[in-house]
Amino acid sequence: DDDDPLGVGLGCKGVIRVLMEPIRWEDPGNPISLLKRATDARRPCVLATLFSIEEERGLQPGSCMLVETDGTFTGKPLHETLSSAVKADAEKVMLKGRSAFFRYESASKSTTAFLEYMSPTVSLVLVGAGNDAVPIAAMAGLLGWETTVVDGRASHADTGRFIDGCRVFAARPEDVLEKVQTDNRTAVVLMTHNYAYDKAVMKALLGKRLGYLGMLGPRRKFLRMLEELETEGQAFDKDDLERMHAPVGLDIGAETPEEIALSILSEVCAAFSGHPGMPLRDLEKPIHPREDHLVIQKKLS
Repeated sequence: DDDDPLGVGLGCKGVIRVLMEPIRWEDPGNPISLLKRATDARRPCVLATLFSIEEERGLQPGSCMLVETDGTFTGKPLHETLSSAVKADAEKVMLKGRSAFFRYESASKSTTAFLEYMSPTVSLVLVGAGNDAVPIAAMAGLLGWETTVVDGRASHADTGRFIDGCRVFAARPEDVLEKVQTDNRTAVVLMTHNYAYDKAVMKALLGKRLGYLGMLGPRRKFLRMLEELETEGQAFDKDDLERMHAPVGLDIGAETPEEIALSILSEVCAAFSGHPGMPLRDLEKPIHPREDHLVIQKKLS
């Protein structure tokens, strides 16, 4: 009845089990090292955390293995049969892009594994360092996103105007991609209010690995830009067009810079999660799919 000592704050009569994991720095497979490797890789990974519900007070393997997209395995040694099963299921989780629970039954023991699918942190690139970019960078920092701000005007591209940890630099549009690496978890928002600058950056971005491309301003500006680029011989494929969002943001009635920042970041979040950004009250199914909580049973020989 009183959750103050632990501060869990469940409020729904739920039951939780807490796994305490010691961090031994001399062990290269300690949980912090595995998590650091996962974040530094900037590609999807699966972190395997093993435990036993039946032997709660016994020694637990814990966060013991990291599986990367190229097949690299990092972590602590396990029983060969169990290790092979976890690796095989981690690869399935990687392909599906969704975390899952597995229970491995042997003649002597039952082990549960949480195979957590981990996507790279969103890399947000704001092309434009005006006053309207400041709240976007600040909110992105709260989300834990890696944020870069670039502008052709050195007076605007000033680190003192933005949140700590935000990378800020001045560059000509044709030099932007020399300093910014893009991948499938990169979102770029064009918002310099300089048509020629935004157009030059968009041209450089076409065909690059990118998860999201948004442009601030009216849609007619965006369509004019596409038409001009096409006239200049620039081709667009289906993937390019699907990544483009103009005007950028969700329709939440935003007016102030802070509200517009919320609108933009909400759309970026929805785009990367594959959700439409609709009100939760209109959903006809649970917020979290039931299959996410199912434990897949497996027999080990």
